[in-house]
Amino acid sequence: MVLFAWLASLPASAEDAGRTLPPVVENSLGMKFVLIPSGTSLMGSDERPEALAAAYPQYERRRLVRLGDEAPVHRVRITRAFYLGQHEVTVGQFRRFVEASGYVPEAETDGTGGYGYNASYDPATSARGDAFDGRHPKYSWRNPGFPQSDDHPVVNVTWNDAVAMSEWLSAKEGKKYRLPTEAEWEYACRAGTRTRYHGGDDPQTLTAVANTFDVDSMQHWPRWQAFALAGHDGFEFTAPVGSFAPNAFHLHDMHGNVWEWVADWYDENYYARAPTDDPQGPATGNVRVRRGGSWHTWALYARCAFRNWNTPASRYTLLGMRLVREADESGRSARAASPGRRHSADFGRRAPNVKSVTNARRSPPQNRVSRLRRMLSTLIDSSPRLRIGPDRVVVRPRMRGAYSHGGPDEETTNECQSHESTDARFAGRRCPARCGGRRHHGLFARRDIARRHRDAGNGRAPGGAGSPQLGQTRL
Repeated sequence: MVLFAWLASLPASAEDAGRTLPPVVENSLGMKFVLIPSGTSLMGSDERPEALAAAYPQYERRRLVRLGDEAPVHRVRITRAFYLGQHEVTVGQFRRFVEASGYVPEAETDGTGGYGYNASYDPATSARGDAFDGRHPKYSWRNPGFPQSDDHPVVNVTWNDAVAMSEWLSAKEGKKYRLPTEAEWEYACRAGTRTRYHGGDDPQTLTAVANTFDVDSMQHWPRWQAFALAGHDGFEFTAPVGSFAPNAFHLHDMHGNVWEWVADWYDENYYARAPTDDPQGPATGNVRVRRGGSWHTWALYARCAFRNWNTPASRYTLLGMRLVREADESGRSARAASPGRRHSADFGRRAPNVKSVTNARRSPPQNRVSRLRRMLSTLIDSSPRLRIGPDRVVVRPRMRGAYSHGGPDEETTNECQSHESTDARFAGRRCPARCGGRRHHGLFARRDIARRHRDAGNGRAPGGAGSPQLGQTRL
C-alpha cells in the first residue's frame, strides 16, 4: 500500500523531460531507479549544541560543536526530475559490471587491496589504529571480511570505481548515469521532511528504517557500547538492500548500511555561497563527499545533514555507492561530461579503466607526472610514516591514533585527534590552512592537509602529540 500511495503521489509527467516518465525503471543490470520529482527543499542543519546534547547525551560536547559545515541552512531547488537508485549498488550488480566491462577496480589495480573485518585484529597494535584490518590485498569488494550475498551493498569501492561504472552504463544503454550531487542526495534523503532522519528526530527511530550501529554490531566493538542504539536491527554487518522501510520517495537505506559516494568535492564553507538552483559543489577540491552513514555508524553521524569525505581513491569496508540515471534525455547527450567530474567520451571496444581514460585526455608530460603522483599516493596511503608535499616526499613522525572526519568506521580509527589537542596555537579557532579547522580529519586526506599545514606555517602534521584517549572518531 505504501508503494501504491507513493506512486500515486508522483506527477504523471516531468515537464523538463518533455514526455511522460515512468515512476520506476530497471536497467540491464537489474538496478531499479525511482523518479524523484523536481522541487524545493531546505538543506543543511543549524541545530545548536544544546539541542543536540538533549538528543545525544552520550556524546562529548566537542563533537556537537564541530558540525559547522552543515550550516547555514539554505534553500535548494532541484529544477529537473531525476531517477535515483532505489537501493545501493549491490555486490551482484557490481560483479556483472566488472565481468561485462573487464574493468579492474582500483583496490586490485594498485595492488594494495582494501579493508575488512578481522576478529583477531586489534586496532591498538596497528600503526594507524584503524577500526578495521587493512589495507591488504586480501580485502576488496569481493571480500570485506564478513559474509555478503549478491543482494548486499558492494563496499571497498572508490569514487573512481563508481564513476567508471556510471560511464560504462551510460555508454552501454545510451542513458546518462552518474553519481548524485550532494544537494540531490540530501533532497532525496529528506523526501519532504525537515527532521534529523527521514523518519523523525528521535535517533532510536533508526532501528526501524536503517542498519546502523546498534546492539548487534556493538558485540564486536564493546568499547563503543555507549554509542550503540538500544535494540536490534538484526544485522551485525551489512544487510541485504531493501531490508528496511523506505522513505517517502520509496528509497531504501538512505540512512546506514553503507556510506554513499556523491559527485561533489568537499568544502566546509560551500553552503554559504551555494547557488539555489541545482548546486554542483565546488569546482575543485582534494576530497569527495560521502553521505548517509553505514552499518557501523553512530546515530549522530547518520543524520540527513551530516557531511563526510574521503579522497577519490579511498576504499573502505563501509563505503559503497548509489547511482543517478538522468530523466532529462533531451537536454544533454548520454555521454556528456559533467562539470567538476572526470568522464570519458567513449569507451570504445575495450572496457575502460578510469585511470587510462583520464590519462588519454592529458598531454604526455602530464601523463607521466600524474602516474608518478598516483604511485606515490598509493605508497603513502599504505604507509603510516609518509606524507607528500607538492615538491617532495618526507618521513612522517609516528602518531598515536589518526585524524577523522567521522567515527570508528571510515579508513580512520576508533580514536581521534583534534587541532585543540595537538597544538595550542589552534585552540578555539580555525586552522590557518583552511583544512576544516576545529574538526577531525579524514585519514585519506591527511597528506593534503599536512601539505596545507606546512604551507600555512604549522611546520608539522596535526596529531603528532595528541592523545588517542580523547574519544572515538565519528562513525
